[in-house]
Amino acid sequence: MSIDANQALIAQFSGFISSKQISKEEWETISMEFGVYDIAKNTDRFFRSWYFGDEDKANRTAKFLKSVHDEDKDLAIAIMNRVYQKVDGAAQDELDEYPMVQQIEEGVDEGSLTTPNIAYHSDPFINVSNSPESFYPGLISEINTCYQAEAYNATLVLSRKLLENALIETLRSRFAMEEGMHLFFNEDRKQFVQFGGLIDNFKEEIDHFKPLSDAVDMELINKLHEIRYQGNAGAHSIEKKVTKSDVDEYSEMIEETATVLFSLRRKSFDEDNVTPSSATDEAQSNNTELDKELFQTSDSEILSEYSTDVDDLFRFSNEGELYITDSEKYSLKQKIRIYFLAHQYGAETELVDSPTVTVNELIEEYNLDMATVWQIIGELDCLRDINRKDGEFEFDVQKLPEILPEITDT
Repeated sequence: MSIDANQALIAQFSGFISSKQISKEEWETISMEFGVYDIAKNTDRFFRSWYFGDEDKANRTAKFLKSVHDEDKDLAIAIMNRVYQKVDGAAQDELDEYPMVQQIEEGVDEGSLTTPNIAYHSDPFINVSNSPESFYPGLISEINTCYQAEAYNATLVLSRKLLENALIETLRSRFAMEEGMHLFFNEDRKQFVQFGGLIDNFKEEIDHFKPLSDAVDMELINKLHEIRYQGNAGAHSIEKKVTKSDVDEYSEMIEETATVLFSLRRKSFDEDNVTPSSATDEAQSNNTELDKELFQTSDSEILSEYSTDVDDLFRFSNEGELYITDSEKYSLKQKIRIYFLAHQYGAETELVDSPTVTVNELIEEYNLDMATVWQIIGELDCLRDINRKDGEFEFDVQKLPEILPEITDT
């Protein structure tokens, strides 16, 4: 099967350049220099994605370059060459990941553009048969094109975008607009809720979706978080080369998750809208929030009160290494719960620098895979979400009085 060389070059160049530091102002200058400022300005969120460092800036760049290419192929290649020179070219490992970019290095023009050094995979990355019309078929096609052109970072980033948008529509279709809009849209900021927040809201309202599908469970939530995390890594990592085997591991997961979300969307349209649980919770919380603030015991007071019991659970070495007392008697879930508690207590007593624990720390500490860590985090009810996008959490000290007996009675 053949592959369009121009499309492959644009996809791979966009993936390559998205890891580079280019300002919005620099893009504006380049687009003016080549007389395509209007195209750039009219490409949805192109300038914005570079200004804010959005995770889909590779996709926005590809759309901009394709629009230029549709009008003038040589001009699109000239722009890519100009930007390539601006970032001082590519290192060998980057050329290995994006082989089509080598042709910019060699001074390609439209007439000589070929695909001899790209292995084209004829099989698509995902097959989703129940996606609604609108932009989804085009996005799925872009995902498969990136995969087939070996632009694996872009494959993950666009897959994340697919599920993020599918989740927005799933929430929007299930709940009455007035009562449910906060689940997917932040009216104060006039923007959609970020993917991590969408997943949390979906989890909170999961009972409203369970009657529509047997596939709605915590496993689905964990899959969404793992795909979101991998999509973030694909957007932000400039050190790790993402290989075909890396993305193949997530192909089935992404395909199944998208299929479930689109099915929920369709079934939700066939049902009457429901009132989200959070609407009732929010009304109740408005009445109690002031009382909580007035009468809540501080974290420091709680840790001080229970310090004797907490001290018996673990110790830190002089080098800051954590040792859990009688660790063999605890389950993996309990060990991780103690791990979070230890770092919160350690930060309070200045034994460690920070109370924050990351997903990557847990993977390394307990030799776990990503899916297992996210599953356990989803089951723990004693964590504060510090930065879910980057996998950062802390122990919620307010939960210590109820959690401690469960640990000490083990």
